[in-house]
Formats: sequence, structure tokens, C-alpha cells
Amino acid sequence: MKMYRTALHPAFLAPLLAVAFTIGSPGSSAALTKTEAEQEKQLQNCVSGKGEAQVKSCTTIIESQKLMGDQISLKNLAIAHWKRGEGYLATENNKAAMADYDTAISFDPKDPAFFNSRGFLFFLTQEYDKAIIDFTQAIALQPKLAVAIYNRGNAHLLKNDLTKAIADFNQVVEIDPEFAPAYYNRGNAYADGGDNKKALADFTRAIKLEPKFLTAYFNRGTIYDDLGDSEKALADYSKSIEINPNLAIAYFYRSKIYEKMGKTELAQQDRKIALALEPSLEKQGQ
Repeated sequence: MKMYRTALHPAFLAPLLAVAFTIGSPGSSAALTKTEAEQEKQLQNCVSGKGEAQVKSCTTIIESQKLMGDQISLKNLAIAHWKRGEGYLATENNKAAMADYDTAISFDPKDPAFFNSRGFLFFLTQEYDKAIIDFTQAIALQPKLAVAIYNRGNAHLLKNDLTKAIADFNQVVEIDPEFAPAYYNRGNAYADGGDNKKALADFTRAIKLEPKFLTAYFNRGTIYDDLGDSEKALADYSKSIEINPNLAIAYFYRSKIYEKMGKTELAQQDRKIALALEPSLEKQGQ
């Protein structure tokens, strides 16, 4: 049975934790001088910019050692390195991102966001043990930090430590019962452990919370397929295709359902589409 998994939800790279630059009370926008306005723009780009623009603005702050004209505090310097790390990560400069996360942590080792972001980078580079250490440190600093618990659960899942993964996802849904990805990945853990009943329940819950959760439909379809419920499997594969018409594996699996149902023409059509989208499916003997 082939199952698709989400890794980390993109929003969980830089969660909106209690992390923000601390500056004096600025005047109104109308009262700002040209220099102050430029500094304000630079600050905003460092905080919420993307990619190279974020890197450039944060670098200016770091190199000048000033924030809105004042000498920068160590805490704010840590945040500037953290935010620049995000910019580097967005441009796939992992080495520079890691250096900035390390620096941020060295300047302020009590901020869970810094550990969560570095853990995310370790996760991306498949250094799951290191990722787990960082996520665990973030949780120690903020015990109900759902994003870090979820991220750690994903790392445990990819290490095939299903018991620990499920335990983390359990904590996440206790903290945030509306968090669809946690139900989804807990469903993957249950499925990997052979508990189809619980997996189905979690995939269904994820779909209820996010009606266009593509991989939840597909994975639920594979379980229905394994259980011999062709009608429900067909419905889920079809919904997957409705959400993403280019999902080759869904056409391929649906073609097999059509074959079981004796709908040869529909099976051939789906198989043709699947192989056109992803020729390797035939070579892999899916």
C-alpha cells in the first residue's frame, strides 16, 4: 500500500510565537523622518519579508548593530539572525540558515522559536535525531507549544517510532482539537502500525476539518481498498483527482478499482492518464 504523507506544514517553520523585536514607541507614520521611514521599512522586511529581500534587510540591521536608530539589544540581534535564517532557508541556503539559527540560539538560548526553526532545518536535511533534540528543547521551554510537538511527532514518524509519534500527535490534538495535520499524520502512524480502524477515523477527522485535504482522501482510499471496500475507495480516489487532476497515483489506483468492478474501458482510460503523468508507475510495478 502506497501512502502519501505531509512533512511539516509550511506555516510551522516560523510560528507566530511571542517573538518580536522590542523597540521604543515610534511616533505616527506622518511624523517619521525619511531616515526613520526607511528604517521602519527595513525592520518590516526583516520581520515579514521573503527570501533575498528578508536576508538583505536583516543583514543591514545585523551589520549596523542598530534598530530604528538605536543600539540593538542582544535579544533583538538574536531575532535578526533568526529571521535572516528564515530568509536563507527560503532561498535554499541551508548552511547560512543553520549558522544564523546557531547564532540566534547562542544569543538567546531561552527562545523556543529558535530551536523549533533549527529543528525544522535538521528535519529537512533528514537529521531526525538532531531535529528531535531541538524540538524537545523548544517544548521544554514552552510545554504546550503545539507546533514543536507536532514537528517532533513527524520526526518520530519518519524514524518509524510509531509509539512516540502517536503520543506527540495525541498531545497536539489535546492542545488544538482543530489541527487537521495532526489527525492526518496520526492516521499515517496508525496505518503503518496496522490499525486501520483508527487510521480511517483520523483521516476522516482531518477531512472534516479540511475538506480539500488531498492526501487524507488518497490515504483513506488506500485503506478502504485494502479492506475490500471498492465503492469507498473509488470515491476517495475520485475526490483526490478532483482536488488535483495531475495526481498520477490516484488515477493508477482508481484504474485498479475499475478493473475489480469489471469496468475495463474506464480502467484503461485511468491507466493511460496515470502513465502519461508518471511513466515510472509502470516500471515500479505499482
